Amino acid sequence: KIKFGNLQAPKINFYFILSGFFVSLSAVIDLPTGLIFLSLFFFYIWFFISKKKTILYILAALPPIIIHLILNFQITGDFLPAQFHPKYAYHENQVWNRLGERGEFNQQNPLSYAFNIFFGSRGLFIYSPILLFSVYSIFKIIKAKNNIFKQEAILFTSGFLIISLFYILKVRNYSGNAFGFRWFIAITPLLYFFTIFLFLKKPKTIFLSIFITIFIVSTIISSVGVLNPWSKQIVFISSLGEKNPARKRDAGGSR
Repeated sequence: KIKFGNLQAPKINFYFILSGFFVSLSAVIDLPTGLIFLSLFFFYIWFFISKKKTILYILAALPPIIIHLILNFQITGDFLPAQFHPKYAYHENQVWNRLGERGEFNQQNPLSYAFNIFFGSRGLFIYSPILLFSVYSIFKIIKAKNNIFKQEAILFTSGFLIISLFYILKVRNYSGNAFGFRWFIAITPLLYFFTIFLFLKKPKTIFLSIFITIFIVSTIISSVGVLNPWSKQIVFISSLGEKNPARKRDAGGSR
């Protein structure tokens, strides 16, 4: 909003306050994605906008974080989230725990896992092919010399790569039995944002036709997930010799 229009100082300050509050709220709701972007936006405002605006951002970010820490202390006895306490996550009757012990998910090849969360069985760009336009737009923005959102595009790309590497290297269980790779949901709105820049000028007819077609396909695929968010993947696309984990799971009688 600030970059799109000529705003008065009170309005600008208000938007920085809103930014701090909502990014902080996203951080306490989705820790990996939220914390990464909470930090990235802090450095972005500090180095590229204004150190004074950073204070507004931090102050607005404090209430959700403080409430989060208080609740963590009441639940776990310290300020760390429950995810950092393995004893709360394991139970002898949990299906995913038994699967993890057999190593069907978390010991697979990282390259295979990366392929499947982007283009394979849980592929972000298979379940939401419309996001390929966002990637294309980000590439154009970064490549351009004078685009006013170049810094934001670089910041987002950095955050997306950090989050992706975290899941590829640290957590390899496809976000559980979900439709698609649900851990990318939190980052999807930021990715969608950059699609706007493809339409600042009237697009060519062929481009618009392709966009509308992909949009319809994406909507149909997404509707399946809306109706049944915990369904199996649409199709398993094998990579680097990986076997279908869903088939293993069914064969083992674990579901």
